[in-house]
Amino acid sequence: IVNTSSLAAASFFRIFVSFVLQLLVARQLNAAALGAFALMMAWLQIAQVTSEAGLTQWLVREGASHPERRGA
Repeated sequence: IVNTSSLAAASFFRIFVSFVLQLLVARQLNAAALGAFALMMAWLQIAQVTSEAGLTQWLVREGASHPERRGA
């Protein structure tokens, strides 16, 4: 439970920081640049979801089933 909750907290923190940075960048752009920025961010999010699909759960399962592989 501790490992899963810490992974979830780290994911939420990363999402929050990413969102804040996106807001700061978007405030500095004009309408045309904002459209290009939004399109690139949408492609980035799609790539991120497909690349991370199930990775954290797999790492937790591997660490739980093989304690000798866990870091110190």
